[in-house]
Amino acid sequence: MLTQGYFEVAGLTDPDRPTWIYDLLARYEGLHVIAIGVDDIDLCYADLRSRAVDVPPPASLYREIEINGKQHVAEFKHVRTNFEQYPHARFVFVQHATPDLLWRPNLLSHRNGARSLQEVYLGTDQFLQAVSSLEQLFGIPPKIEDDVAEFQLARGSIKILSSESLVKRYGDLNYPRFPSVVGCRFEVESVKETRQLLAGAGVKTQE
Repeated sequence: MLTQGYFEVAGLTDPDRPTWIYDLLARYEGLHVIAIGVDDIDLCYADLRSRAVDVPPPASLYREIEINGKQHVAEFKHVRTNFEQYPHARFVFVQHATPDLLWRPNLLSHRNGARSLQEVYLGTDQFLQAVSSLEQLFGIPPKIEDDVAEFQLARGSIKILSSESLVKRYGDLNYPRFPSVVGCRFEVESVKETRQLLAGAGVKTQE
């Protein structure tokens, strides 16, 4: 958990348990899901449907959490897009009913200095089509400079980059496929300290 947003790593521990993670891994191994917080999931659903966004009705989910030896239930409702209409990512709009159970002070401090999730990057080889598709999804126009389109949300932003822009900015990083979620940007307490920690852990970085 971060002061703004969160970053979730999902893996398979029971191969016999049905899970939609298999659908993600069939596409590629990496970043897939972009969760976007909303205040009212029913209004969000109606807004999405008004723009012909194909999402199912809101679903309620629960997760058991143990805090100081006591069991609690985290509750949230969500709607999520499908890859047929939005192949760029699995967009999940989430209303948290019990945010205090998740964003607890002891969970917001990290050795790598990460404080908040600021941006998520999508890569595509069909830039104009992707921009039009995401404009339909969010209902707002993006700010476009060169081959980068930025959708500024209430907290953080989502950027679409053409495959050419990605290679120009960051080099050929062997992206799994296009379109895909190619990265994200965290705000950290100290870039220098984060770099040192990653180097000590054997994680290669570049400027």
